[in-house]
Amino acid sequence: MKFFRIVVFISLLGAGISAQQTVAVSGRLKDLGQIVANQTVRLVSASQSFETKTDADGIYRFDGVADGKYLLVYGNKQASVSVKGGQIAAGELAEVVVV
Repeated sequence: MKFFRIVVFISLLGAGISAQQTVAVSGRLKDLGQIVANQTVRLVSASQSFETKTDADGIYRFDGVADGKYLLVYGNKQASVSVKGGQIAAGELAEVVVV
């Protein structure tokens, strides 16, 4: 099984005042040190799903993300993302192998 080391940089951007606080999850997608440009990236949970494409610099952004546990998905790779109280934590992106 081959694993790819992906650098996922996630930043917290302003949250509006509402009944439920939401944040923007954004970052730069790199695969084996190379920027991944113009690729579809998804952020999914049991109750929400977001989809965007990286720009020429590998930057992506998801707005309106509520507290919860998510998977950041790129091709057959995924990383866990947790949002709680406006704080964001992310794991490393790893290849998913289905046997």
